[in-house]
Amino acid sequence: MSSLTRHLQSGPDLVRVLQHGDHQARVRPWPSDPTVAQLLTIDQRGAPHVAVLRSWLRDLEALGYRGVRTGAVSTLRLAPYEALGFREVQRLTLLHADLTKHSERLVIGAGLRRTRPDELGVLSALDHRAFPPGWGLDEVGIAEAAGATPRHRIRVAPHDERGEIPLGYSITGRAGRLAFLQRLAVDPEAQTRGIGGALVADSLRWARRWRCHSMAVNTQDDNERALSLYKRAGFVAKTHGLVVLERALGSS
Repeated sequence: MSSLTRHLQSGPDLVRVLQHGDHQARVRPWPSDPTVAQLLTIDQRGAPHVAVLRSWLRDLEALGYRGVRTGAVSTLRLAPYEALGFREVQRLTLLHADLTKHSERLVIGAGLRRTRPDELGVLSALDHRAFPPGWGLDEVGIAEAAGATPRHRIRVAPHDERGEIPLGYSITGRAGRLAFLQRLAVDPEAQTRGIGGALVADSLRWARRWRCHSMAVNTQDDNERALSLYKRAGFVAKTHGLVVLERALGSS
């Protein structure tokens, strides 16, 4: 277990696991609103049944939450959520890169380095600057993103010659031959310096070094800058996407 994933265990009252039969979900307060639960299904093989979701909603009400918001859900798996009144609050484009067919299209910049265990707070502040209000990751969220795959690494792009203050970072994970660009954040004031491209190129090279055959990434449908970057790097948008859903509690 890495020092970052150990961070998940630092607050036992913050992160909980809900169980219903063989289905599990991880729950924690939404970073910008502690009255809303973030519901992340652990089993990604399919959408939970309506009965499972209804059981989890009752559990969340018992824990005192007033609302619930999901992680990214495939648009192919919405039926159980729609049956219980969830509504869409964010739509994401899902992209894939075939690592066996195209060569490097972006240049890896100088100065990228590994993150340090004591930088989670700095990366969280950067993440909140890079994403719209309410969608930035806190320290636990970054640790969760890093721990979502069996293997991962976090790379940062430093601000100055000493390499102390990051202006961008990426989380890349892999599971077998599948790779995932799980998070990419660049300070808005540094978005014209090639930092995003350097981090994406670095992630692709790392995945190829481990002989991964594809990489997936997602971004908001209206994030034209990110979509353009990924497409320049060889990613292709899938016909189906992802959505984040939410609903109020009290009527499950």
